Amino acid sequence: MASVHTNCVGTYVRPAVPATSSRPPFNAAAAAACPLLSKRNLLLLVPLLAMPATPVFAADEYQVYEEQDKFSLTVPKDWIKGEGKAGSRRVVAFHPSKATFPNVNVIITNLGADFTGIGSLGSVDAFAASVVGSMDRSYKRPPGTAARLVNAVSRNGMYYLDYTVQTPGEAQRHFFSVAGVGETQFYKQLYTATGQYWEADGDRDRKALQEAIESFRIVHK
Repeated sequence: MASVHTNCVGTYVRPAVPATSSRPPFNAAAAAACPLLSKRNLLLLVPLLAMPATPVFAADEYQVYEEQDKFSLTVPKDWIKGEGKAGSRRVVAFHPSKATFPNVNVIITNLGADFTGIGSLGSVDAFAASVVGSMDRSYKRPPGTAARLVNAVSRNGMYYLDYTVQTPGEAQRHFFSVAGVGETQFYKQLYTATGQYWEADGDRDRKALQEAIESFRIVHK
């Protein structure tokens, strides 16, 4: 039976599927409104994670999505875009036109005054340990979700994380993500771009996800 999870980032459905399945339904819907995030509670809400490889884009295979004064991202040409809001937080999702996996989600969060930059998250290693550790329940009996950090790096003022998540009864998922801070005339914003795919489909999907995350830029940073 599917389970529904809600936090300030959004509401999503986690279906119970056999380990051999590679196409469960996916819904990244908006959730209830949330106040500005403070540095203290930010680590509880950010879904981050990945160190992408250097991309080599073919002009006939990719399209560039760009919003003025927001961000730019390069995704496969046959992918489509969906978007929504959760209070002051905006969510933009990209996925193939005939499927919802793999996918890339960009979450834009207005920040509290105590957040001065990406360093307010702590070092990239400390941040990665907090994010992955908050999801890992493999030490419980019986074991729960197993989250494993693959790599973490700070580069050009942004944090890149790479990790896997294995939930009992589901196929293993692989995540790539980048986090960075932009600034408007009135406040700072945290951007997280996260891509995920089924590990079993890595030969087909890994390259597109890595290249999408590597291409991510904050326009008004």
